[in-house]
Amino acid sequence: GDLDLYLANFGSANRLFKNNGNTNRWLTVKLAGKASNKNGIGARVTATTGTTTQRRDVDGGSGVFSQPSLPVEFGFGGTTTVDQLTVTWPSGLVQTLTNVATNQTLTLTEPLPTITSISPTSAAVGASVTITGTNFSTTAANNTVYFGATKATVTAASTTSLTATVPTGA
Repeated sequence: GDLDLYLANFGSANRLFKNNGNTNRWLTVKLAGKASNKNGIGARVTATTGTTTQRRDVDGGSGVFSQPSLPVEFGFGGTTTVDQLTVTWPSGLVQTLTNVATNQTLTLTEPLPTITSISPTSAAVGASVTITGTNFSTTAANNTVYFGATKATVTAASTTSLTATVPTGA
């Protein structure tokens, strides 16, 4: 919460901007990707308190001789609880937490999809198959389904189900 800024200048003296602190509340979010990259680079994190939403993007680097912090930091003034914290992972998966306490560093791990059922269990080439489970990406193209060694086309997706077409050669 008490962030300092170190400015590495090219061709002139470096500078340290020291934050001497205050009583404001904060939240630091570190990401650990599983389906996405290990640092969650490309993820979007939003924090909502009341009617105010703040957004931070996890950026692996920008500019010359510089890099932003991989954890994202939020400031909340006197607010003690974040109503909703949402991570949109590069994989397309959306992870939401509610009633998150401020003044902490939170590490979030990207949940992997889990399959609970496939229907029908036997289908002809070109037929549609529904796969149910949890933590699927809502973007059809971000989900990969194989029938044997042959990749299928996912035609519809929600967080709890996928529809795929049985490919030739399956």
